[in-house]
Amino acid sequence: MDCPDDVYEGVDWGKQIKCLKIEIEGLRKEIENTTVSAGKMSSKLGDTWNVLKDMKGTIVSMRNEMMKFVQSAEQQYKLGEAIAKGYKDTAISIGLSTKRSAALSQEFKGALTEISKFGGDISDAERIYKEFADSSGRVRILGDEEVSNIFKLEKATNLYGDQATSLYETLDLMGVSNEEATKRMVELVTESQAIGLNSSKVSKMMAANMKSMQSYSFRGGVRGMTEMAKQAVKMRIDVGDVLQMADKFYQPEAALEAAANLQMLGGDIAKAFGDPFETMYLARNKPEELAKRLQDMTENMLQFNEVSGEYELPAEARMQLKSAGEQLGINTEKMVEMARQSSKMKDIKSQLSGSIFSEDEMEGISSLARMEDGEFKVDFRDKNGEKVTKSIDELTSGQAKMLLEAPENEVEYMDEMLYQSQRTNETLDNMYKSFEFGFVQDIDYYKAIETSTKESIKQLDDLGVSIKKLGKDGLGQTWVSGKGDEFKDKQKKLDEAMSSQIKSITGIVDTLSINPTDGSKITFDGNNKLIFKNAVSPSSDAQLMPDTSGVGNNKATVNQTTSTIKMEPLEINFNIKGDTHLRDVATKELMENIALKAVMQIKENSGVPTGKEAVDLLNIMKITSVG
Repeated sequence: MDCPDDVYEGVDWGKQIKCLKIEIEGLRKEIENTTVSAGKMSSKLGDTWNVLKDMKGTIVSMRNEMMKFVQSAEQQYKLGEAIAKGYKDTAISIGLSTKRSAALSQEFKGALTEISKFGGDISDAERIYKEFADSSGRVRILGDEEVSNIFKLEKATNLYGDQATSLYETLDLMGVSNEEATKRMVELVTESQAIGLNSSKVSKMMAANMKSMQSYSFRGGVRGMTEMAKQAVKMRIDVGDVLQMADKFYQPEAALEAAANLQMLGGDIAKAFGDPFETMYLARNKPEELAKRLQDMTENMLQFNEVSGEYELPAEARMQLKSAGEQLGINTEKMVEMARQSSKMKDIKSQLSGSIFSEDEMEGISSLARMEDGEFKVDFRDKNGEKVTKSIDELTSGQAKMLLEAPENEVEYMDEMLYQSQRTNETLDNMYKSFEFGFVQDIDYYKAIETSTKESIKQLDDLGVSIKKLGKDGLGQTWVSGKGDEFKDKQKKLDEAMSSQIKSITGIVDTLSINPTDGSKITFDGNNKLIFKNAVSPSSDAQLMPDTSGVGNNKATVNQTTSTIKMEPLEINFNIKGDTHLRDVATKELMENIALKAVMQIKENSGVPTGKEAVDLLNIMKITSVG
């Protein structure tokens, strides 16, 4: 069976498993032909077989999960619903009109299919759309490839926050398409790597200063900006420093004054910035060239001491750097650091001059070389992956290519590098996610259900409105027919009756003039009867008579026509219900204490005017008895 190199890139799992078996068998034969000991060979064979067996199991399992997803309408619906939430939230966030939301949903799903291959998810797509809209203030629906390019640049260059989105938005504002912007950024990365620079740092430098750079005139356009970013990283300064320096020479008067002061410093400084009109031209049209002038100006400031093995900074050189920095708007520390870097690069390029290396290769070697044992050396990995350290004098052209190896095009850089950065399990997981998102993109079960039920949902909403109207109208008719007023009248009469009963009790207690502090006037006979004993005569002319209506001894009348008092004990019957424990708790002393506190409550409040307060009082008595 023929197994091409790209067999594992497709979805023919059966073929992949067969090829995996062939590779395992070939590996076995290869191990058998080695000269290692039998024990080591057996161990290696077992380990390799287990690893490949696990890989096979993972592939088979993933294939089974894919089949389950294809056959499960529920899984498809749930994922489609989650995706729909993402693009609906995005549409609201960026202020998209209802009619344009359909276009957003398609691009959103397409972007998900792509970015999920590299670990992206719904939140990443949402974020990119929102950041672009916030940065631009425009409601432009990014295409799926545009979102994918922004995400891949973020991952490949380790840009943080909204730097990648802001970078693309600024380039879009300048008239550079997303596709062209991607090519320019890939060129920036490959060119940076080719000269030994940290491509991630160069990209971050570019992204962080893009809005500032676009406010200046670069004759080379975006390429001029990328050159400035590379030069700034190479010379260990910030793009902002170079732009500030450009401002110093932007106006003729300022350029003449700065050039005159720099000419007084003489040497390389006067040579680099002594011509005010040339410097003003560069500041206005080629700001990136000013960064190169800084390199030329400082490369002879330091001298290498072969005895100490270090670069030395003479006091006179520091004074010149300080004075030049004051005129250029760059602090002394950065000027010295720039001088160290440029001096080192000049010496290495001088040592390589006349060799087989190109200018870019010499730039790259000078950026990566380090001093060891009095020599400049570089480290790289050979074809076998072994680390090799070479003096730059011994470096061959082939070794220089291994040292400065960079991707050839954007496809290799943006895709292959990201694939290579993933672990095997990550690659398989992302592959499965991309499959699910891609399936929903083509067959969106949730969208189909949502579309087909729109009219039904509207009718259901109308039904709810009708039911509410019917209930409201019915209730209104009830009140109109007098039932509502009748209910209110009955409730009012009930409240008045309860209030009247409470007032009667209050009158009895007031007439008795019981001293609330004298608990001896209130007794509990143990037979569920609470007795209020006769007290002193009331201060008013009144007679408290026992109830003769047959209702019971809980009611009395006051005769206002006589000044004599005839008083019978007031008895309140209690019916205590509950378990044995509760009845044991309701002791004679406890009941007398509750009654005493009730009397105190009535006395202090001058009676209980309403039924509600009566209920509240009973609740207080219950709480007091428990406490």
